Amino acid sequence: YDGHVKNIKYVICEMMTNRRTPTGLTPFMPIKFPGGQTINDICICKSMDHLCKIWDVSQSATVSTTTVSENNAGDLHRYDDRYFLDPEALRKEKETP
Repeated sequence: YDGHVKNIKYVICEMMTNRRTPTGLTPFMPIKFPGGQTINDICICKSMDHLCKIWDVSQSATVSTTTVSENNAGDLHRYDDRYFLDPEALRKEKETP
């Protein structure tokens, strides 16, 4: 199965934050990346090709024999980059009736 680019972006952003890291370990896990990548760099990506360029990864390593277009993925989830870029504003928006 091919990964949906929005799912892949979400996983990368989760890995780039210390949000799920045990509190005692966060001082030992600085958020620094060799190419200076930021969460915003990931959030603006619209394709696997763009993600691969940011991380200097070969696109051929991500290709499978079946493909699904982003418009045809059948994904019912709502993806919002504010989850990483502005989580407080997103939380307040969800709480407002």
